Amino acid sequence: MTPLQNLFYYIRDLYNSSDTCFDFEKDKNNPKSKNVNFWEVGELLTLAKKCEQKNITEFSLAINNNLNPLDFLLKLRRIAIPDEPKQPKELESWIEINRSTEIPILTIKQEIETIEKFEQSTQRINDLEKYKEQRLTSLFDLSLPNSLVDWIDLTDNKFLRKPELKVKIVLADNPALLKIANNFQKEFSEFYQKFELPFKTNRIYDALHTLHYELKGKDNKRIYISFGLVCGKIGNQD
Repeated sequence: MTPLQNLFYYIRDLYNSSDTCFDFEKDKNNPKSKNVNFWEVGELLTLAKKCEQKNITEFSLAINNNLNPLDFLLKLRRIAIPDEPKQPKELESWIEINRSTEIPILTIKQEIETIEKFEQSTQRINDLEKYKEQRLTSLFDLSLPNSLVDWIDLTDNKFLRKPELKVKIVLADNPALLKIANNFQKEFSEFYQKFELPFKTNRIYDALHTLHYELKGKDNKRIYISFGLVCGKIGNQD
C-alpha cells in the first residue's frame, strides 16, 4: 500500500463509525443522474458566482468567497418566486410551452386547424340567403361567394349545406390576436430571464431535499458533499 492509500482508508474508517459508506460509482442500486444525485462542480461554481453578482444570498459555495470554509461548504435556501405570467384565454390553442428544458421554451403557432360550424359566421348565413334569392331571379348560373366555398354542394339544383368543416386559421390574418401573442411571449421571456438564477437555485434545493429523504429511508444513509479534500494519485489514476 502507498501512503496515499492509507490516507483514504483512514478517512473512510473515520467517517464510517456509524453509517454505511458505499462507492457511488460502483453502487448499482443508485442511478447516476446529473442534477438528481450528482452535480458538476464547475456548474455549481458558475451559479454561485452569478448569484453573488446579483446579491442572491440563498445560494453560496464557501470556496467561492472569503468565508471561513469551516462554517459551511454549501449554503442553500429556497427562494420565493412569483407565478409566471398568466396565459391569455385567447391564446389557448396557439401556445405551446416545453417545460422539459431548464428554462421553459414558449412557441407560438403561426397557424392552427380547428372545427368550425356553419352557424358561427353571421356573414356566411346572410350570404347563403342572399345567394338563394339571386338564383331564383338570375338568368345565368351564379358562382358561390367566397364565404360559402367548400360549405355548399349543389346537387340536382338542391342545396346541401355542410354543418361543420375543418378550417385552417392563420395568425397573421388576425392582427389583434397576433399583438396579444407577441406581448405575452415578450412578458414570458422577460419573466424567466429575471428569475433564471432563483429557478436554478430552487431546482438544486428541491433535488437535494428529495435525495435527503430518499437516502434517509434506505438504511439511514446521508448526503455527503465534498470536493478538493485530497488530491493525488494511486499509480496512474487520479
